Amino acid sequence: MKCPACERELTELSTGGVRLDVCHGGCGGMWFEKIEIEKLNDSDESDGGPLINVPVDTSIEIDDAQPRRCPKCQGKPTMRQHFVGGEEEGVRIDTCEFCEGTWLDNGELEWIQSH
Repeated sequence: MKCPACERELTELSTGGVRLDVCHGGCGGMWFEKIEIEKLNDSDESDGGPLINVPVDTSIEIDDAQPRRCPKCQGKPTMRQHFVGGEEEGVRIDTCEFCEGTWLDNGELEWIQSH
């Protein structure tokens, strides 16, 4: 699968029994299948440390205003949703309405887990 943010090939990464597709060495974003985010957040699963520390190429410029396209559903557009935690502004996550997968840009998982 191709990264919806920088077009690099996604790499499979496993943590806490969850297998994800990450932009390893690229923009650092990650693709969660429908139930993978829930599994990662289960109390018995990993804290996501390996995912938070995905190597990133800092020379890659990502346009946050550009809508993301689903890497699984042949580029169908995702819906951008605002994820709010506490009183802070929050982050925008991108979810595919067809397969219900979720794309998180670099840093968004860490922000969600801290809130």
